[in-house]
Amino acid sequence: MNDKKRKQPPSEGSKGDGKKSKRGNEGKWQTSHQRNNVAQRLELGTTIESGDAGIWVTCQRGLEKKAISEMTLLCDELGESSYGIKPPAQLAEKAALDAQDTNDIAASIEDELAGLKQDNKRPKTDHTFLPVHSGIECVFFMKTRPPVEPVAFVNKICDDAETCTQMSERKLRHINRLTPVTLIGKSLDNGIEKVAREVLSPSFELRPENGTESTPKTETKADIPAYTSIGSDTNAISSKYAIRPNIRASSVKRDEVINRVAALVGSKHTVNLTSPDKVILIEVFKNFCGMSVVDGPRWETLRKYNVNELYKQASTNSEKKKSETEPEPDTAVLALAQGKADKTTGVQA
Repeated sequence: MNDKKRKQPPSEGSKGDGKKSKRGNEGKWQTSHQRNNVAQRLELGTTIESGDAGIWVTCQRGLEKKAISEMTLLCDELGESSYGIKPPAQLAEKAALDAQDTNDIAASIEDELAGLKQDNKRPKTDHTFLPVHSGIECVFFMKTRPPVEPVAFVNKICDDAETCTQMSERKLRHINRLTPVTLIGKSLDNGIEKVAREVLSPSFELRPENGTESTPKTETKADIPAYTSIGSDTNAISSKYAIRPNIRASSVKRDEVINRVAALVGSKHTVNLTSPDKVILIEVFKNFCGMSVVDGPRWETLRKYNVNELYKQASTNSEKKKSETEPEPDTAVLALAQGKADKTTGVQA
């Protein structure tokens, strides 16, 4: 074999052994296009960041677009009726068009692309409600801004679903479960503890780092939103609680999250997984952790915020009540009618 064709060793001053790195320089280097893309997403508010609040939404597979549209419409509607927030006219119109059933796929794609081009030209960080794609199938995040309080807002949505007796009148047709998060922070290092202390302090006595237990934070009237969180009693001496974590696209272990949060709760409070007074909802997504405290009995009654189940339950209860209230047929009238029928046909008793 010709020696010239053999692989030559690296020349003096060169790095490595001639092999290319498969890790992209440990992921620390980005092209200018990648940096610009990240900066643009941050400017538009289309990424999840520490300090965010909102609602995690699960929906039917393959119907994420329609689910986002109908959720946006409902948020705008309730935002205006509950808080007097005027929805962005262009976004509301686009969501209404997207929510309509259509068989024209080409036209639908063109409308979506046109809408995306228009949306990308203006910052969205000032919007009260802003959907964020998670990159996970059947899941998206709806950002909220004050004065909207996620727990109270989700309770309002579920209350409406619980009283909707006609399936044809559903406002959320493609959405399953809603999970409110009062605050989002990093899940790395002691980020989970930081979020927990901020979110849990209005409802629980916590164990501070100095080893003594703190008293719950007291809210003023100005701190209470239009729809207050059901069951949030800041003066409670003790309560039974349960921790319900959900892990998505993260290596954080479920038991680890439970133990770290439970370690912060004061000894006056006890764990009860069957009938808790309060439920601590935790959503870990990638390197972020979101948390909220909800009323336990109400959470169970509202089917753990599964609006699809609430719609079905309301419809079933309505049909059952309707059948129970219908008057029973008069037996005398039936006998008379039967007698007339027998005479007409010539049948003798």
